[in-house]
Amino acid sequence: MKTSVAIICIFIVLAFAADRPSDVKGWTVTTWGMTEDEILKALPAQASRLAKPEKYADRAATIWIERLTINHTDFIVHFLPDQQGGLDRVLLRPVSDNPLESVFQTLAASLTEKYGPADFKDATSGPVQKRIMRWTFPSTTIELLFTNMSIIKRNNFVLIYNRKTKQDLDKM
Repeated sequence: MKTSVAIICIFIVLAFAADRPSDVKGWTVTTWGMTEDEILKALPAQASRLAKPEKYADRAATIWIERLTINHTDFIVHFLPDQQGGLDRVLLRPVSDNPLESVFQTLAASLTEKYGPADFKDATSGPVQKRIMRWTFPSTTIELLFTNMSIIKRNNFVLIYNRKTKQDLDKM
């Protein structure tokens, strides 16, 4: 009897593992290391140059998709290069300034369907509620983040595809 249960468990684990890709090497048709021109060529009907770079803490996006609809929600997509100018991060955030938690839940379900169960999940409660999900692949880390700051009636949402760096790979 124990052998039968063990075999059934192995089949269940393999069934879920079969749906998970072995690696994610970028976002949609873009791949890590692409130049701005290569991104524009890969996404000719969607991507364009920003009139003014969008600054982030350690870099600036110069290529974007102004509006991309995912699960009935419109997103802005920023392509962020590394120091050498190669793509190493894609950041998606809703066009809406105050996204609902349902957007997080719907996108979490879609990402779970595409990539399998998240490797990391965390949720906090209190005046500032956070929801985090993370999928880890050899070349990429995907993070889905939602913050609800009920005190000031403000929500924040972001989906990030990050290229793993050499330092990340050395830690493995």
